[in-house]
Amino acid sequence: PGLLAKLERIEIYRGLPSSVHDPSDHATNLEQMNRWMRDSRVKVTHRNLKYDFSPSLDANGNPRRFRSKMEKGIDVLCALAIMRNSSSPEIDLVIVASHDSDLEPAIEEAQAQAKGAKIETVSWFNPEFKNTRSKMNPKTPNSIWNTALRRESYLASIESKQTWWN
Repeated sequence: PGLLAKLERIEIYRGLPSSVHDPSDHATNLEQMNRWMRDSRVKVTHRNLKYDFSPSLDANGNPRRFRSKMEKGIDVLCALAIMRNSSSPEIDLVIVASHDSDLEPAIEEAQAQAKGAKIETVSWFNPEFKNTRSKMNPKTPNSIWNTALRRESYLASIESKQTWWN
């Protein structure tokens, strides 16, 4: 019963809401980042969200401050991290936790090069809800292992301010 893998680093890439247009979500995002970064292995990289300010109304007919907000460039940052980490001689295993099928080409290319780390994926799956199945399904000559975490694992991982990594 030796150690199969030691978690050395967690890289998180996500959009950062605007402090001007979306102050509540901005503050929540930064609070979450600060909790995550209590663990020295965690590195969070933000990119500002892009906002669509086209005129629109909410369900009550009131003008909205913005129509929508979108992450832009996060999947590219993730793809670059997959390539960088999978080719590093110091890294044996890269685990990608994402439902973004845009990352499949990066995973496939990193796997095809097979110079460094093994690549695996992890996703949430609740058989009661079809929309929780991962969209990631890399089609590589060397199959990529995917760990499908069930509802119990998902519920156990939900963050709360009281229980986050103690």
